[in-house]
Amino acid sequence: MHRHALACGLRPDSEPRDASWDERYFHITDPDGHELSFAVPLHGSLEPGGAS
Repeated sequence: MHRHALACGLRPDSEPRDASWDERYFHITDPDGHELSFAVPLHGSLEPGGAS
């Protein structure tokens, strides 16, 4: 998603980071100054209740 944001001309605030709570995340500040956060799990499924 970070690469897609860059390809669309957006400028994320930082490179994706791995958090201690097992997510990879990054932030984008929108033109109105709101911070948008995007995250994906580092391990397991993206589907709720899904198997790893």
